[in-house]
Amino acid sequence: MAVDARRVVEPVAWVFGGDTGMYTSRHALGVTRPRSQVPARLLRAYRGAVYCVADDVAFTLRLGQSSAWLRRCHARHRVRMSAFITADNPSSLRLTASQNAARHEHLRRLVRAMGFTARAGSGGDPAGGWGSERSLLILGIEPRRAAALGQTLGQNAIVVAGARGVPQLLVLR
Repeated sequence: MAVDARRVVEPVAWVFGGDTGMYTSRHALGVTRPRSQVPARLLRAYRGAVYCVADDVAFTLRLGQSSAWLRRCHARHRVRMSAFITADNPSSLRLTASQNAARHEHLRRLVRAMGFTARAGSGGDPAGGWGSERSLLILGIEPRRAAALGQTLGQNAIVVAGARGVPQLLVLR
């Protein structure tokens, strides 16, 4: 799984799932693909998930809901945006615990090589239907670079947030 962090720059194509507070339309992002290849049931699961972050104070994110804790985290680390990304279970295909652990460590190395600070996190189904996935809140990463990283890891979607602290789903396929 050797990926050069310098090559994680630009996504091939992606679908924008909402306003991060930085952009106002899909066209502003150069989105050309009109529909996602991700099944609707998975998109519903991603939208209903909770995304937990371990910073100085642990906090939970929900898509579309402004988070004062995320805004404080951004301010404390002097960034205006972030992305919540997992390397576990690419394309929502379940891998073994050891495979996911290796993928998570690879993500940590990539983020470090890209020069970003990250906080540990986990995302999952609050009802317990899908296990929690180790993740990172990557501070200061732009949505396009975050999308490229998510695609490199084979993910269907990632979560991005801008200065307003409103997490949004960014669908990658």
